[in-house]
Amino acid sequence: MSFYTLYRTKPIGKQHIQVCTNLPCVLRGAEQVLAYFRERLGIDVGETTPDGKYTLSSVECLCACEIAPMCQVNDRYVGPLDRAAVDALLSDVRRPDLGIH
Repeated sequence: MSFYTLYRTKPIGKQHIQVCTNLPCVLRGAEQVLAYFRERLGIDVGETTPDGKYTLSSVECLCACEIAPMCQVNDRYVGPLDRAAVDALLSDVRRPDLGIH
């Protein structure tokens, strides 16, 4: 069951951040983006923040190469990502008026 990214054996955070690490995203900086998410959230891939707000995952392909490097936060695709975009994204997901808090 753990092979499939849509199935889980334990609860995840309210915001599930899935960073694409397939070739097009990696070639455009996904590894640096993933490292910055880890730094900002204080968790590693596969972990959830202690407050239960964020889970960080690495996924193979989200089929949005045109916005590489990119991620999916719950059902929202976001990209292209860099440090500034990650900062903006984490600020946005904290806003209750966006419906993704």
